[in-house]
Amino acid sequence: MAEQMRRWSEWADRLSVQSWAALAGALATCFFLINIQHPSAMFFDEIYYVPAARHFIEFSVPLNDEHPPLAKCIIALGITIFGDNHWGWRDFSAIFGGLALFGALMFVWELYRSGRLMILTGVLLIAGHLLFIQSRIAMLDIFMAAFLMLGLWQLVAAVRAQKDGWKRLAWAGAMLGLSVACKWTSAPYLLVAGLSFFVWRAGALGKRAWNPATLLLDRAAAPVRGVSLLEAGLLLGLLPAMLYLATFIPMAFFAEKAVPIQHLIVYQWEIAKHQAGYMAPHPYASHWWQWIIDERPIWYLYEQAEGAIRGVVLLGNPIIMWTGLPALILSVVLGVRTKKWALTVPTALWITGMAMWVIVPKKVTFYHHYFLPSFFLIIALAVTLEYLWLRDRKYLAPGLIMLAAVGVFIDFYPILAALPLEGPQAFNHWMWLDSWREVAVCATQNRFNP
Repeated sequence: MAEQMRRWSEWADRLSVQSWAALAGALATCFFLINIQHPSAMFFDEIYYVPAARHFIEFSVPLNDEHPPLAKCIIALGITIFGDNHWGWRDFSAIFGGLALFGALMFVWELYRSGRLMILTGVLLIAGHLLFIQSRIAMLDIFMAAFLMLGLWQLVAAVRAQKDGWKRLAWAGAMLGLSVACKWTSAPYLLVAGLSFFVWRAGALGKRAWNPATLLLDRAAAPVRGVSLLEAGLLLGLLPAMLYLATFIPMAFFAEKAVPIQHLIVYQWEIAKHQAGYMAPHPYASHWWQWIIDERPIWYLYEQAEGAIRGVVLLGNPIIMWTGLPALILSVVLGVRTKKWALTVPTALWITGMAMWVIVPKKVTFYHHYFLPSFFLIIALAVTLEYLWLRDRKYLAPGLIMLAAVGVFIDFYPILAALPLEGPQAFNHWMWLDSWREVAVCATQNRFNP
């Protein structure tokens, strides 16, 4: 009876946490939807993804072949439900932005079991600029991020599960596979999830791991008890691959350039060729090291729209992005010193997201490719603030950082939410660095004649 009561108590606590995280995600969605109708015309990469979504509705001809289809199908669903207008293009982005926040909060809870850390993470993610902006534009990244964070949450929950961990692992594999089906950028996280399971299991078995049968079939060892390495391979390998390929099935019904189901695997080479193909130089292009120091933003919008000059700049909140860099190091130092290895996880995931761009860089890259790594930089910052100061009741340092971060977000809000600006040179108010101003001047020259 006591054991049953304990289980009910744990379930109630978890339900309560999930309820609060779900409420935060719902409120975030409502926040993202405010003034999402501006601009009323397509802007930045919407000019590629909205037409591609329309073609999925019509089953005419596939567009934007360099990316998998799932995110474009979700945009198409939004157009079908809400209409072929700014609401239909962007509403699902806001919804998935709320899901991304929910997944991130639950990931933090399962990793650290700290409600205070969840609050810090939620505030920093909203104030960090990137989640807010990507949740208000019809691009692929927010859908990829939402599935990724939901998958990582389930992955950590599988490790914590006392029984039936395989169910959580199956959900993790499914979500990670769907994330890759939105955009290949999240593929390294799926690969690292599988490799981490293998290394952890081999380490837990010790010398017994040298026996192939034990290594493949043992279910008693960490990280997920009750799941063998062979079964984990199916859940984190085969299942995501099958779901990923299944998202291409609608492409078999296009009137032109259809992709037969039997050719789906071969078609992946076509995507790879498009990804590696020539791309003309772009004035907003940047390198991975510039993302880290928040040096070169992108102006998604800077033009006359609905009777006013409006702008949207994709630029990480400098307070968060700059203080997050030492936090990436400090969280690892804290984890090693205290042997609380969960503290090192955000930095490991940040490195995972950056490694692809360092090792196999594309010819032309942009700051929005930093979107996924920014989640883990923000979590590392929240972890560092909570562990170094709040646990010792030293509230001044984290309080000042949080206050400054929220203050910068409020100050930048007009050029994050496409509010009316005073004129073509209004951007100067927010240009802290010469490199920011250089890109802003380029945006102005492209749209306004002297």
